[in-house]
Amino acid sequence: FIKKLNESKEANVFRDHGLSFGKSLIAVRARQATPFDVHIGTNRQRQPVIYRGNAQVIDWNNRFRDTRLNVTVPLHQWLYIFPDPQMERNAEDRGMAENFEQALGRVMTGLGVDYRPPQTVITTNANRIGSYMTAIRDNLHDNIQIVVCLTGGREDHYSAIKKELTCEQGVLSQVIVQRTLKNKKSFMSVVTKIALQIR
Repeated sequence: FIKKLNESKEANVFRDHGLSFGKSLIAVRARQATPFDVHIGTNRQRQPVIYRGNAQVIDWNNRFRDTRLNVTVPLHQWLYIFPDPQMERNAEDRGMAENFEQALGRVMTGLGVDYRPPQTVITTNANRIGSYMTAIRDNLHDNIQIVVCLTGGREDHYSAIKKELTCEQGVLSQVIVQRTLKNKKSFMSVVTKIALQIR
């Protein structure tokens, strides 16, 4: 990384001022914290689930699945906005929105969340940011706890939706880019991470 940085044209800005990046990182003496146990919640038999700390491998996803958390917030009223399945190019993308919602329900239930399917499910044109904005403004009301949007791959859509929901509407939101759900091997891991953020 440092080599590429020093050789880049952009680094000339620093050189013009007599500055440069060192060729190696600075070694700093520091202590390594001792791993500790984290009490996550309870399993189906109501026995405590403890994550044994491991400094080498820190992966909580599998531990959370099917573990009832100690504290959760009921998710009863939420808005789910996703692209019109009929406009998707392939069959796999057409079922993605429904598959995600069903998987989210299973994970939420496993976490001990009092979960209900989305109160309103709206289909929208993935290529037009205006479709998302209209869906949000026409269906958002005071009782909505969170808005979950499944978008195409456009970065400007993600930013615009986040800005609308956070700055203009003042409501919690989770914006998911479709490509993050396409890998079947990591699908449940991604859904678990999203569920933990929502709950």
